[in-house]
Amino acid sequence: SDTGSDAAVATAPLQFVGRTDTRSPAGVRFAWPGTRILARFSGTGAKIRLHDTGKNRFDVSIDGAPPTVLSTASDNDNYTLASGLTDGPHDLVLVKRTEAFNGVVQLFEITSNEGRALIPIPAPTGRRIEFIGEDNLCGYGVLGIDSSCVYSVDTESEPDTYGALTALALNATHTTIAYTGVGLTRDYGGNTANTLPSRFARSLPDDATSTWAFTWIPDVVVVELGRTDFVMGDPGAAFRTAYVNFLATLRTHYPSAKIVATLSASFTAGPRLTAQSYIMGAVTDRNSAGDANVSYFELDEQLPADGYGCDFHPNTTTQGKGATKLTAALKTLLGW
Repeated sequence: SDTGSDAAVATAPLQFVGRTDTRSPAGVRFAWPGTRILARFSGTGAKIRLHDTGKNRFDVSIDGAPPTVLSTASDNDNYTLASGLTDGPHDLVLVKRTEAFNGVVQLFEITSNEGRALIPIPAPTGRRIEFIGEDNLCGYGVLGIDSSCVYSVDTESEPDTYGALTALALNATHTTIAYTGVGLTRDYGGNTANTLPSRFARSLPDDATSTWAFTWIPDVVVVELGRTDFVMGDPGAAFRTAYVNFLATLRTHYPSAKIVATLSASFTAGPRLTAQSYIMGAVTDRNSAGDANVSYFELDEQLPADGYGCDFHPNTTTQGKGATKLTAALKTLLGW
């Protein structure tokens, strides 16, 4: 469903989908995985000037063609996005494949290779989904050859996650608010500071001074949290309580969105049943409190026969299966 605010959005030289920090006059900064930049240029190609505090990877797509991969690093601020095109107008989509700990990116300028300014474009309208979670929604290790591979920026790809694939199948715009190894109550090392709920209010997840204004309102929010919380064992009843509280927080920001509490494909055996009981319990608690727009959804357990990405994370096969199941569920839930 379209939102009323879309109609009020004027055209701009470029459009961001995802959270941005606009405090620096030099250029917008961003870090969450899956952040998209949409632009239109006229010329035979395009170039970009940016600064990356670390190393990231981007999908670059011109006129809807299959993407090429752009590798950015802190020692270079100038990159060619495309060249050798027919001189004329072209649509550009840049997608941040990698997640926040790889570096914060500041965008200074995009121009055609001829130096022409961008052609203003309108903001995307229509269906909106927000995905909130951890490793699997970041695409951690999704492109890895098997469980023995070590994470690198080249094995991570948010566009290959079940979240991004579901949004594509439903013709929806999406944002991904996810961070590997950061859970609802603690991180993979047991640290209880800077949990995902505390980072959720930020434009830049590692910068506590960057406050997000919640200007982008989704139709549906898919939450997949918990696997990290269980790394050091059962987090106990505090997990269910934290889940209820986070669902309540989401409701304050998104009053009319459907919220889908999701059991991760990475849960197996005993922990899967325990996590299921906590998450289903949290949904029941919210329903009992009068919020009928919260529901439970379960991703099928990843199968050894389907193979693994790095460190036993879901590979493209498992992510694809998740997308198929979630797409069907959201069609039913939202009438899409």
